[in-house]
Amino acid sequence: MTRWPWRRKLEQAEEAVRQAERLRDKAEEQQRRAERIAPRVDAVSASLQRLRTDNHIGPMIDAILRGGE
Repeated sequence: MTRWPWRRKLEQAEEAVRQAERLRDKAEEQQRRAERIAPRVDAVSASLQRLRTDNHIGPMIDAILRGGE
């Protein structure tokens, strides 16, 4: 290995590329997952907003969201 010191650098660079590709793939999967669940999050948020406007339930929901105060 001492005859070709550039070979170690090349192997390190190749491993760095593989790691970057794994990170990219993971980020793409997280993005796809976020896109899949976003409509459900929006629906729950809208439902919660409708409940909060109810005079009887709204204050109770606010208290729960604040941690049960």
